[in-house]
Amino acid sequence: MTKAVTEITLSHPLDDGRTSLRLRRPRTGDLRRMQEYGNQAEQTFYLVGQLAELGPEEVDQIDVEDFEAIALAIEGMLGKRGKPSGRAASKR
Repeated sequence: MTKAVTEITLSHPLDDGRTSLRLRRPRTGDLRRMQEYGNQAEQTFYLVGQLAELGPEEVDQIDVEDFEAIALAIEGMLGKRGKPSGRAASKR
């Protein structure tokens, strides 16, 4: 079983001085609501905010290098190419 929370150490602190973020695992509702946002970038910004419990203003403070690391961590939680990982995804 994978961890319920992933800690990401930031290379560039947020304005409030935070040097790490905790990301919870995505839920199906997060993915459903994410689809309401038009393009992939906006969907990713939304999902990062949800999983790290950040508001839009805080997400905007994340350095691009750190954002890429966060996006990779989320991708790992979802499995290859954004498809849910695990047994249910492999059954047909």
